[in-house]
Amino acid sequence: MTKSIVAVCAFAIVCAFPARLFAQHLPIPIRQGQPYSKARVALLNNGWQTYENGGIGKGFLSSLQKQLGKSFVKSKYNEYWGCSGTGVNLCYMMFKDANRRLLQVTIVGGMKPDLLSPIQSWELVEEPPRTP
Repeated sequence: MTKSIVAVCAFAIVCAFPARLFAQHLPIPIRQGQPYSKARVALLNNGWQTYENGGIGKGFLSSLQKQLGKSFVKSKYNEYWGCSGTGVNLCYMMFKDANRRLLQVTIVGGMKPDLLSPIQSWELVEEPPRTP
């Protein structure tokens, strides 16, 4: 009787949560204020892959987004998803792991975002950012 109750409870828990919640996360070896170029190398060395937006060189980024992220476009960093274009000019970079979990890395772009722009924050997200 006790075994069947435990089995039913375990089954209910497994069914209540998506399998990806139990999946192993890759390490996120970056820190706030770190230059993007160093954070990018650390992520790639720890198994993260760039999540391409298809915009670099394919016309999906607006001319404003290409201008704001000029150094990323020029470097063909396909993880570049755009910059806000206002205020501190936050720029968004996307990575994925083998389980297709998305990691959004936000950098402070300032007037001229580049590979030395500092990391502001990062988070696992369900979908890429929507940029103008």
